Amino acid sequence: MALINYHCRLLINRQRDCLLHKAIENGHHLLASELIHAYRRTGLERKNEHGETPLLCAAKQNAQHLIQLLIEKRAEIIYDTDNEMNNVFHHLVKHGNSSATIEWLLDYLKTKLIVDVQQNFDKKNNDQLTPLDLAIKLNLVDIVSTLTLKGQFKSNDEDILSTKLNEMRLSLSDNVHIGTLES
Repeated sequence: MALINYHCRLLINRQRDCLLHKAIENGHHLLASELIHAYRRTGLERKNEHGETPLLCAAKQNAQHLIQLLIEKRAEIIYDTDNEMNNVFHHLVKHGNSSATIEWLLDYLKTKLIVDVQQNFDKKNNDQLTPLDLAIKLNLVDIVSTLTLKGQFKSNDEDILSTKLNEMRLSLSDNVHIGTLES
């Protein structure tokens, strides 16, 4: 088995493009899971041309099971950022369809890794947006709620946050009301 793992690592690392990154980016999550097991811990820090580690690629895919495998194998990678200073929560907000993975990760970080989420992840990227600011900008009501309630993310301006949340809720209720009228 050790010989197979050795040869797998040679094959995996031979190419300039990381096979693990490519597997995750192309939705081959079963292959990615196997590669994670075959990788040495330090190999999980390898970055693609955008400065993304496999963890950040998994966050872009909203692949909770891969995120879990990666941080269980090497917990330190949870703090990684890409070339634009986006952390795992920036990617989950930008590419997530719901708040489920964010909620899971917040619980995992608080219970398993005992991480101060606000101190470590409530940071601005190169566009001067925190994950919460990004969720507000994208009008993601459920993600804004999750980040503020479960994640302890803070807005730089609580009045703007409150106003924006009310606008988002009104917009959402108007859409539901219009949809009901059309039915």
